[in-house]
Amino acid sequence: MKFRCGNWNVFVAVITAICIVTAMCLPALASSAEPTAWLIDEKPSFYNADVRVINNVMTAADKDGELLNYNYPIYDKSFLWSGVASETAPNQNSEGYYEIGSGEELAWFSNYVNSTDRMANAILTKDIYLNYGGEYTNNWFNFKMGTNEANAFKGTFDGNGHAIIGLYSAGNNYDHGGLFNVLDNATVKNLNIREAKIVGGRDTENQETFIGIIAGYSKASNIENCTVTGTVTEAEGKNIKLCGGIVANLSGGSIRECTADVDIKIGSTVTSDEYVNTGVGGIAGRFAYGATAERCGFEGTIEAPNRLHVGGIAGGCNRNDVTVKEVYNRGNITGGSKVAGIIGNSYNCKVYSAYNTGNIAAVAENGIAGGLIGVGTLSNTSGAKGYYTTGTVTGDAAYSGLAFTDASATETKFNSFIYPEFTEGITHPIGQSPDAELGVRMPL
Repeated sequence: MKFRCGNWNVFVAVITAICIVTAMCLPALASSAEPTAWLIDEKPSFYNADVRVINNVMTAADKDGELLNYNYPIYDKSFLWSGVASETAPNQNSEGYYEIGSGEELAWFSNYVNSTDRMANAILTKDIYLNYGGEYTNNWFNFKMGTNEANAFKGTFDGNGHAIIGLYSAGNNYDHGGLFNVLDNATVKNLNIREAKIVGGRDTENQETFIGIIAGYSKASNIENCTVTGTVTEAEGKNIKLCGGIVANLSGGSIRECTADVDIKIGSTVTSDEYVNTGVGGIAGRFAYGATAERCGFEGTIEAPNRLHVGGIAGGCNRNDVTVKEVYNRGNITGGSKVAGIIGNSYNCKVYSAYNTGNIAAVAENGIAGGLIGVGTLSNTSGAKGYYTTGTVTGDAAYSGLAFTDASATETKFNSFIYPEFTEGITHPIGQSPDAELGVRMPL
């Protein structure tokens, strides 16, 4: 058959129209026909987005809740972790990092770390779905990396901008951990953990229990450019002694450029006022021994009405070699006493450029609450710059600014700072005093 030029153009137009109509009709046909496999490799990256499954369709929303233009039908769950470890080792890249692209490979790496090589390195090549859609059936409890201090993880774990979705860890006699139990001179970076669910605790308040979504205990290690979302709760009748949204105990090392949007619920009572190992915090339960926390923020909630030392960033902070810089809390924080937007109980720590916009409540009798610091001292008060706090602060002893042991001497100074106007992504001076320094870049 021969086509003249004009007829050829008509033919092309007709074929194009048919293709367009077919493409538009395929989703409807797929929903009524037998489902076909969805290739997980074809999905877009949801780095820094909140992934949800609604009516069998995966969507992503940014941190402000605005839906992004990603709507991919999910026809099966073959991409989910099976709950077991791979029998074969993942590939290694040219730098010797194990390339992790599935839950099975992640579990293999954990077993390898715990049994063979604590200094092994890994890098994610895909988003890892351990659980999905609010169904938590695959338990990570027996796969936590770095089982104890003597067998801590000492390598590098690079998330490579990918996410681990649906991390679920629950068990009786739960001592440490989340994804990792113990880190020692390790690095965890570029990792997003989404929709985690950690349920733990031990029988009494005297038993050491460190719970955090990334790690329970981080010793001289670095956690950087990580985000977590999810929940941390005590198992029924159990007690979590030290709890953080990201890490329970940051002892030395650093945590930088990290955010947590975590709901933490701790119902147990700790009667000891020894805050070194009893804090509850949005980022960490406590900072100690030269630890540095920089450019981190908390946006979840904490409900710990029977606990002392509760803070949006850290429950406790001890030693004057600890530095906390450019941090913020936007979450509502409820504790028994010594509760604050930034640090519940500070023992001579250095805190620079911090702000709180959450509501802070100390609900115990004679409960102490502060917008920034609940109780204690800072080692840099004489040159302290870059603070402000808004939101309500309630308690029998409540201070809208910083509350110290000598609260009357400090409240006027810190309440003199003026809430600044700010634009996203721009660095602004915090406060208007002549010596105010450039402070927090808001928001992160």
